[in-house]
Amino acid sequence: MTCDAPVPMPGRLPVDFDGPFGLDSKPLNDVPVGTYVDVTAKVTHARAVSGRVMLTLADLDGNTAIVTVDDKLFWSASRDAGGALTAARSVRVRGTAVRRIASMPATIDGRALWAVAR
Repeated sequence: MTCDAPVPMPGRLPVDFDGPFGLDSKPLNDVPVGTYVDVTAKVTHARAVSGRVMLTLADLDGNTAIVTVDDKLFWSASRDAGGALTAARSVRVRGTAVRRIASMPATIDGRALWAVAR
């Protein structure tokens, strides 16, 4: 059995960013560390940890990215959306691509977060 489709995994969620020739889109793992990225996807998991909230975002193909945001930003965006940004809610995140350990998937250090209708 063979399959040409990539296996869904952390860091493969496509993100938008400003490339050398204008707007570009690539899986998060392929974006250089420190690049400011923009992504819209569904929340599949949210967990508060030490003043931060860790969100798992996923696309329709199951590719995911981990985003961490300040808990005040998370609760402010939740309030603006009329309820907690929990599973199945679409959000837009802007932040910086981060890779804390070279062998691990890239993550996003979120700087802006808001709910979107999708």
